[in-house]
Amino acid sequence: MGLRPKWLQFDLSKTEDKLKLFILVSGLLIFIGVATVTAIQLTMYPEFCQTCHIMKPEYRTWQATSHSNIRCTECHIEPGVFNLIKHKIGAMKELYLYATNTYPTPIKMSHKIENFVCEKCHSITTRKFTVSGDIKIPHTRHIESKITEVYCVDCHAGVAHGKISERGMITEGSPTAVKKGDLAAWTLDDGKQQTIREFTKADMDDCIACHVKNKQSIKCETCHATIKTPDNHTPVAAWLPQHGKDAEKDINVCKSCHNYGMTVKQVVHTNKAVAYAWGNEYCVNCHSQAPASHKEATWRKIHKTQVAAKGINNCFACHSQTSKEGPQAPARITCDRCH
Repeated sequence: MGLRPKWLQFDLSKTEDKLKLFILVSGLLIFIGVATVTAIQLTMYPEFCQTCHIMKPEYRTWQATSHSNIRCTECHIEPGVFNLIKHKIGAMKELYLYATNTYPTPIKMSHKIENFVCEKCHSITTRKFTVSGDIKIPHTRHIESKITEVYCVDCHAGVAHGKISERGMITEGSPTAVKKGDLAAWTLDDGKQQTIREFTKADMDDCIACHVKNKQSIKCETCHATIKTPDNHTPVAAWLPQHGKDAEKDINVCKSCHNYGMTVKQVVHTNKAVAYAWGNEYCVNCHSQAPASHKEATWRKIHKTQVAAKGINNCFACHSQTSKEGPQAPARITCDRCH
């Protein structure tokens, strides 16, 4: 007892000491409460986020976009006191990683931003079409989709930060990183350069990839009011036999549309059209399937006459002549398997 200051020595049998202890504990709790609220309040401002050098790029890109008048916490923390406390407790781990220099780069969100966060400012039900060009996007149909869950950020991921993480702009040591990976050196000009329209607008690649994955139409007129499927693509019955020859004349015409949202592999072949068809996810969907004629029981017996009628190059759209090219071909059967 003698080691404690006199003012910390309480005789709880005395009313006066009980009152002193109550006042001391109450004052301590009030101080902790005020300090906690003040600390939380200070961490709610974007300026606090950029005090960690690894968050400087996010801060600079946020400054350069249309969302610069909205605090980071409006989008990154779900509303409600419980969610706020949950987020702040979770942030303690981030603080530890930063202090121990064990944080991963690039910085990535652990979850997608929910649609209701965007709907606090943006009306979904009244946005039947976009205001840019001839693109028509029925937002309500996407949000209410029963095929797959569609998030606003699936299409609009770049509106606040220009997709700098996805593009490798902030990976320390990456050759594509701005400022050679020195995240703290980012300026507002850097933020503006990385949030030009090319990086903030919805990407057609994402649209096509999502439609293909969920087996939805990828015809031009599905999303465009004036752009439509080229006239020479219809009727399909006339286009199919001819499209390979058109591709051989100028494969870049095919690439202008069919590269969007597709996985494209580099395939080596003497025929550029064949190389493109074997490497493109869109083309190979058909080139790897046997035509109706191949499914007939007599096909093997009559295919020689078909080759004579259509030409051997027609076969090479899917098959290889030798087994050396076989592994790259959509159809694994090669000519030298039998001949």
